Amino acid sequence: MRQVPPRRPKPILASSLYEPSANVNTLTVTGGYEPGFIWVFVNGIKIIEGSNRDFIANDGIVIDFAGTLTSTDIVEVVEFWDNDQAVDYRAEFQN
Repeated sequence: MRQVPPRRPKPILASSLYEPSANVNTLTVTGGYEPGFIWVFVNGIKIIEGSNRDFIANDGIVIDFAGTLTSTDIVEVVEFWDNDQAVDYRAEFQN
């Protein structure tokens, strides 16, 4: 009899929108985030994390942008994690 692999749980996503009130190059994420498990979009375009890239997010609270955000920008921070406490699949979702 053929064995069926265990069903993998679906990841959980949480999205937050931010609108800077002035020209800034940092953003404080309400409630914090898990470093390495966020996606950041500026005006609907996903930007890339890493030094010499679009942003750095390594302290769990503040996101440092390479460029300046203006009051007309809309920033979306998407956090993702897995709801299965026994098995952590989050590494599969990293860039």
